[in-house]
Amino acid sequence: MDPKDTPDPLPDPEGPAPGDGDPGPRAARYEFREPVVREGDEVLWDGRDASLERDISLRVLGGDSPPAPEAVRSFVERARASGRLQHPGVVPVYELSVREDGRPFVALKKMRGETMDAVLARPGERHRLLPAVEQLCQAIAYAHARGVVHGRLAPRCVILGTFGEVQVGGFTGTGAAGDDVRALGRILSAALSGAPGEEALAEVAGKCAGSAPPAASEVARLVAEHLGAAKSRAHRASLRALEERAEAERARDRAALAEGQAAAARKARRQIRSIAAAVLLVVAVAVAGTLWAMGRQEERSRKARAVLEEALAEATRELARGRTRPAILASERAVSLAGDDLVREDQRRAASTVHSEALRRLADQKAAAAEEARRSSFLARLADARVRRPRAGPEEASAAFREAFAAYGLDPADAEAVRRDPLAASILPALGEAARLPDPEWTRLARAAAAGTPVGEVLDAAATGGVDALLALASAHPQHEALALLAGLLADRGEAGEAERLLSAAWVRAPGDAWIHLELAELYLAQAAPDAKRAARHLSATAAVLPACAPLARLLENTLAR
Repeated sequence: MDPKDTPDPLPDPEGPAPGDGDPGPRAARYEFREPVVREGDEVLWDGRDASLERDISLRVLGGDSPPAPEAVRSFVERARASGRLQHPGVVPVYELSVREDGRPFVALKKMRGETMDAVLARPGERHRLLPAVEQLCQAIAYAHARGVVHGRLAPRCVILGTFGEVQVGGFTGTGAAGDDVRALGRILSAALSGAPGEEALAEVAGKCAGSAPPAASEVARLVAEHLGAAKSRAHRASLRALEERAEAERARDRAALAEGQAAAARKARRQIRSIAAAVLLVVAVAVAGTLWAMGRQEERSRKARAVLEEALAEATRELARGRTRPAILASERAVSLAGDDLVREDQRRAASTVHSEALRRLADQKAAAAEEARRSSFLARLADARVRRPRAGPEEASAAFREAFAAYGLDPADAEAVRRDPLAASILPALGEAARLPDPEWTRLARAAAAGTPVGEVLDAAATGGVDALLALASAHPQHEALALLAGLLADRGEAGEAERLLSAAWVRAPGDAWIHLELAELYLAQAAPDAKRAARHLSATAAVLPACAPLARLLENTLAR
């Protein structure tokens, strides 16, 4: 294929022109193992990325003859349409390049699982596709929001991963958005054939098939709203079933107790009549009858005590296992049995003690859950404030930090209280971020609270030695515990290159650290020519750790829109 016939701008493989026998460094990194399937003039290969040592898929244009320029242009446009989409529900495009034989190819993520049409072919399993259809609707809505139309959406384009992931591929970037929505309606109708009683979703599928179908975002909202409501109904039904089962058990216990007491009363009356008749005969028979009655009474007492002991043992076992609610049920049964006059006083006290302990533990669990929610809310507020700081005005950013501390009930000026707090490991880095504001009060509070810690070491270096002290700290401790703060302070002082070097090295060691990813994203967005693609990758990693952070979601959306 003559290079001049290649549609501009096709990616240069960083080597000689295609066809001269040298694939170039970028193309040479991929190993084309074996073809998997041919779709028209394209062949999907099973491949491997030698540089990153990972299995991938490679889609190559052209069959037995060189591809026409128009075919190459169409292939490149489709690849770029897919490459503009950065969403968990879209098969990622890693690279667009050219093979040594001049044929363009696309490197894709290798999906492991099965296609949606394979599941649809098994009627007994269609009902489990509804959550996957919801994720598919979200992915198509996202693509439409980015201005990309799939163009040939069908169940065979949707991969159901081994670990529950759902991803769609094969975007053409051509056609009408309404065609995608109609395809969603057909897929939803096929899934509903295995889930009777879903009239609301069937109505949504019907709307999609109309001449003026709704937007994909509206379809995604309706499907998510219905499935969420269905989950809530199922949860409430489960709770009602549990309560009904517990009430049935208590009713059976009460009935058994009442029957035992009634039986005891009947037996006592028969015994009294027997004793009275025996007295009329002879005193000796009366004494014998009395002795027999006393024996029977002792037996009943023994049985009543045994039933109570069994209930106490069950309650104690459940407490030892940490199963508070079953322990409360068992202890309530024990307290009920303890009201019988046949049991001992020590058993009554034991029943009351076990029941009180079960109730205390339940109260402790509720208090612990409330405290955990309070701490989670505080951490979320701190995360919001940290993300908003570079873009908000100083007063707004300072107010966000102060509101977070006020809602949590912690005074940042009380350094000892900050260090004693169970969340100190998260609070001190947040105070370090607040110290980057132009308000010197935050610097004073942060240094006082973080004294003697890695965060305090970085803040002291910034306050007393400036850039030179920070560079010396970075050189002496390249794995510093407060590396994200250290790099951020260097970037604030014009040392963006050193900051990027530190953060890139830290990213390799700790790929799950959200704040390292955020600092890298801020660096790439602050460049003279902002690198939105790299920034979006790091913001996506941060969003995976902080999914509920609204400022982060807006920043990621704005970055993706660049």
